[in-house]
Amino acid sequence: MGIPQRGEPGSSTTDGTALESVQAKWQSDLNGEAKAAQIRWQTAVENAFASAQERAAESLNDRANGLLLAIQQGAERLNGTFRASAAEVAEASIARRKHCANRCKRKRSARKQPAARAIETSERLEQTCSSLETVQEHALTRYSIAGGRCVKPAP
Repeated sequence: MGIPQRGEPGSSTTDGTALESVQAKWQSDLNGEAKAAQIRWQTAVENAFASAQERAAESLNDRANGLLLAIQQGAERLNGTFRASAAEVAEASIARRKHCANRCKRKRSARKQPAARAIETSERLEQTCSSLETVQEHALTRYSIAGGRCVKPAP
């Protein structure tokens, strides 16, 4: 007997089983290869996505660092400008205070001069009144000593 040929009795069962077995094996191998290809493809996509995320994160970090540096430099410039302005305002304020203090001193001095003169004049008037009272007392004493007549005082 040899290998059954097509069309001979008993050949279809053996051929069909072998064909089914080969087809099942190929189907299994194909499914395995498809799963492996899908896993490789998914891994490649995930790796590419991770790489893209990393590049994007680095780019964002670089941009953020650049913006932060620009903000810091701007803040330093503004801080310097603010300090300079504050110093100018302080100097102007000091100058204004000195000017006002000098004006106040001049005004007080100007007010003190007439007041000092008035006090001096008042003191002189008091001295004059005192002197007049003394002279008046002397005159009355002489008049009463002279008996009510006018006598020329001795030199």
